[in-house]
Amino acid sequence: MIREWRYLKMLKRSARGHEKDGILTTKPGSCAVQCPACPHPDMNMPDNWRDAPEDKRWLHALFIGIDANFCLKRKDVSSDTVNPDLGNGFAYFVQEKQYKQHLERHKDEVEPKSNCSRHNAINLANSKLNHGLAATGVGTIECVRHDMKRPCSVGDLQFGELYCDMDYLFYHSVSKTDLNCYVIAYDVACQWSIYLKKRMFELDHDFLMFDDRIHIRFFVPKFHLTAHVAACQTEFSFNYGLGVGRTDDEAPERGWAEINPIASNTKEMGPGSHWDALDSHFGDYNWRKVIGMAPTQAAVRHRLAEAESNNAGTIKDSSLDKSVSPSVLIACGMDIEAEQRALKVEASKIWTHSQDRQRTKLQLQCNALQRKITAWSKIHQLYIPNVVTLSHAEEQAAAAQNMTLKPYTLSLWLPSHIGVKAVFDLHLATLEWQLRVAQAHEALDALR
Repeated sequence: MIREWRYLKMLKRSARGHEKDGILTTKPGSCAVQCPACPHPDMNMPDNWRDAPEDKRWLHALFIGIDANFCLKRKDVSSDTVNPDLGNGFAYFVQEKQYKQHLERHKDEVEPKSNCSRHNAINLANSKLNHGLAATGVGTIECVRHDMKRPCSVGDLQFGELYCDMDYLFYHSVSKTDLNCYVIAYDVACQWSIYLKKRMFELDHDFLMFDDRIHIRFFVPKFHLTAHVAACQTEFSFNYGLGVGRTDDEAPERGWAEINPIASNTKEMGPGSHWDALDSHFGDYNWRKVIGMAPTQAAVRHRLAEAESNNAGTIKDSSLDKSVSPSVLIACGMDIEAEQRALKVEASKIWTHSQDRQRTKLQLQCNALQRKITAWSKIHQLYIPNVVTLSHAEEQAAAAQNMTLKPYTLSLWLPSHIGVKAVFDLHLATLEWQLRVAQAHEALDALR
């Protein structure tokens, strides 16, 4: 039951119900939550990104990491027939049937001898610890800048972290991308990359690695680099790579720390349940990453304050009061707006038979709010003089209808309220927009 629920939820969240043929036309990886910060042509990249000069190509690079987790084992129980997977490659795992056919074709291959230090990634392939296991672990290809699993990039490992497993996952992870710069990190990149082109040629003669216009670089994650020989520590070091910043590429390890607590459960599952459960958890992990990227009001206020500090005393300084900067003015206005909404709710609870102490409490709150609005309005009129006219017009309209304006019904005339009713500095509108976006994200978080 839980597997069916997870499966239907995944399809629903991917809007498959709105497609003409629904599930039947679902493409591999289309139900995965993709990293919004990674480069995606026609989505978050400039139209002329392909024309970037050689020394600026790194700006549009895709950073991916390759790793395996030997905690996510699976016992040799059940079978594909009795316990098939429902996802069928729709999210993070590759399609099971094709993957196993690939492994079957390469089951007799012998791993090339390493000319670097001995690594567990290769040495565990023939370990006695694999006895009684259908999967010795899970391999993955993921975004290392933002620590998110990529679509069609995860698969079970049958005999340790063999090249044939990781090659297949790597191919399906990047074959559908349309970029011209890749940064690839792997614990054994010094060995794995040597004959990679030859192995990729067997999978696809037109693979992107055979395009001379595409730039691919290989690195070893910083923590793992010290286990390599001296030559590797120079050639494959992020510290000496151009255009990679301070990337450490240990994101997969942090991701494994998140998923490992469920290993004892998935270890006992059949093949389909195992894949579907991990698919669901990877999707949840990616989703939490996405919503965690949203800015908070506190972060935006801090960023705006820093910008105003840098502009102080320069021609870009737009402050008209030594104590209240433009961003502080807008932020305080939004805080007062929130107090108005809360007080309006409290006022709606007052009725004919309300007790005097309830009425007194409300009146005291109104008095305090009025004083805040009065003090704030003095500075507000300094930045937007036309609000005096707008406020006067509001008072006249209320008087004409014999209405009394309460502190929680007064218009604050923030830029979004003014619109085209009066002239004001558009910089104030930009500040409010940034704070409103953060406010909206916080509201969505509260709803979740």
